Amino acid sequence: MANRDSGPRRVAPTPSPRRPRVRLTEFSGVWAYTPQQLVGLLSDLHAKRVDLYLHQQGIDTTTAAGKAMFQMCGVFAEFERAMIRERVKAGLERARAQGKTLGRPRTPQSVEKQIRAARRQGKGIKKIANELGVGVSTVQRFVHEPRP
Repeated sequence: MANRDSGPRRVAPTPSPRRPRVRLTEFSGVWAYTPQQLVGLLSDLHAKRVDLYLHQQGIDTTTAAGKAMFQMCGVFAEFERAMIRERVKAGLERARAQGKTLGRPRTPQSVEKQIRAARRQGKGIKKIANELGVGVSTVQRFVHEPRP
């Protein structure tokens, strides 16, 4: 009979009752969209007695510096989104000022007439779309909108 008490023992360290050990090895996704949501996420984590440690970024929310860095990252992310939004708006305004037409091109009048004629003949929406090489939604738009 073998002695079961011999050999190395592995005893898992017990987590502190103050802060349990939680290890998240991989996480991808959006944490928050605004600094307020980021602060809210951090508060929710702390309410559940969980701290955040981002190894690659060197951020540890158990320290004051780590909390500040985490919040600054959120502020810079919001700033970057605002800058992109402003650049897009400026580009659209410049294009309008130059007289450029924005959006998708309109469906030609000839196609619209063919759709209405085919529908009057009793053809189905999908069949009309296949015959004319347009999308089903294009046919539906002309079938369901009142005639000009």
